[in-house]
Amino acid sequence: MPLLLQTRGIVKKFPGTIALKGVDFDLGVGEVHVLVGQNGAGKSTFLKIINGILTPDDGEIYVNGAKVFIDSPMKAKKLGITLTHQEATLTPNLTIAEYMFLTAKISRKSFALLRNSELAELGKKYLEFVGLSVNPMTKIKDLRAAEKQLVQVARALAEGGKVICMDEPTSALTKSEVLHLFNVIRELKKKDVSVILVTHKIDEVFEIGDRVTVLRDGEKIGTFNVSEVTHEKLVELMIGKPLVEFYEVGMAAKKKVEIQATPLLEVRNLYTTPSLPIEVPLKGLSFTLYKGEILGVTGLLGAGKTELGKALIGMEKITRGEIYIEGKRVRIGNPVDARKYGIFYLPEDRNREGLVLLLSVRDNIVLPSITSICKLHLLRDLKLEQRIADWYIKRLRIVAPSPEVRVDNLSGGNKQKVVIAKTLETRPKILILDEPTFGIDISAKMEIRRIIAELASGGYGIILLSSDIDEVLALSDKVLVLKDGVQIGLYQREELDRDKLIKLLGAKV
Repeated sequence: MPLLLQTRGIVKKFPGTIALKGVDFDLGVGEVHVLVGQNGAGKSTFLKIINGILTPDDGEIYVNGAKVFIDSPMKAKKLGITLTHQEATLTPNLTIAEYMFLTAKISRKSFALLRNSELAELGKKYLEFVGLSVNPMTKIKDLRAAEKQLVQVARALAEGGKVICMDEPTSALTKSEVLHLFNVIRELKKKDVSVILVTHKIDEVFEIGDRVTVLRDGEKIGTFNVSEVTHEKLVELMIGKPLVEFYEVGMAAKKKVEIQATPLLEVRNLYTTPSLPIEVPLKGLSFTLYKGEILGVTGLLGAGKTELGKALIGMEKITRGEIYIEGKRVRIGNPVDARKYGIFYLPEDRNREGLVLLLSVRDNIVLPSITSICKLHLLRDLKLEQRIADWYIKRLRIVAPSPEVRVDNLSGGNKQKVVIAKTLETRPKILILDEPTFGIDISAKMEIRRIIAELASGGYGIILLSSDIDEVLALSDKVLVLKDGVQIGLYQREELDRDKLIKLLGAKV
């Protein structure tokens, strides 16, 4: 396979840290080379260097065998290297047509004279190639996340790109949108266009990659043919620890809690009516949850996991069935009722539903309980708030420069810990965790799983809503399997293994 791009000994230093420590990398013609590693491993820094956004402190870059110096994105584009971001937000008010040809090989004079309709006609073949049927006069800001990704790929082709670097392109896409993007990447390969794909989703390595390079703490750990490496080996290389510590961290931390006579929560024959057309009605769900127990709820897309969580806090209409808290039947009409009974739901979308991103870590932690800790229920007690925030930061190992830093500056894993902290401060009995490790790196997953296991050992009842079957098997005492809102089965953990659970997920209702 002829090489299109090579780097040798790339070093990048920032004040107080070395982001890249002599990284060698090569990319073949028509190859998909996946770059993986935890947050802070150096993946994005590497992409920025070969795209001219950053310059290396040492090392060499070669394109088609010739040594080059890339000191700007325009220089990278002239060499056929381009970068697609998670979202094309830099030019939100441009139309698709304008955005596509803003830096393409059209002279400034020609660009100024071309009408939008002419630009649209020029870009038509590129939009068709990526399978995007949208009006080229549409503004970038009005596109969905998947459409933004495809527009960026179309723009790269219009610019004559031969190396397309994709930084976490699937982070905001649905499964069907990911499949479409990967089909586009396969078509790019047929045209001898090469792709460097950065992702934290290990399954994507095997779905689309030819080779994979692992970075850890700025160092290249190794490059492998995808066909010659396993999922487990990749994870071990990324985290630098045996995989058993990743999948069984919860089981190691969890103490056996004696089952009580009366369940903490009992649900009998639950039926719901969806509040939105895209949601799934629940049909006859029944289960129990005891103090100190983790009930894993799993299923494929559209199984009804999130709907179950929302029904238990009064956000879905219950049309039939009964809910008991510590043996007493209750009616939960809204989240206020749920909180009164000690039930708290942690949403999957922590940024939009779980946090106030413009507030500090401290403010987010104390927000749900602010009235109870105010002096005379009127004046904020900042010293008390600080002590509370410091306690949770230490207990949950939240990595933040200070409690006063805005929460949107934290990593995904640390944001999730803040959501857990604010929930615990409300003194719940039952925690409903909806995809608690989605979108965070391997190390952060380990930390969140450790916290979940420790909470259970401390006596909380936990309902874990997760599509990650390895996570469910590692943490749960019992597993409830759903499909299309129907209960396929309720199993003790020891009754299940991975193969049996996969078969159940594909079972007919």
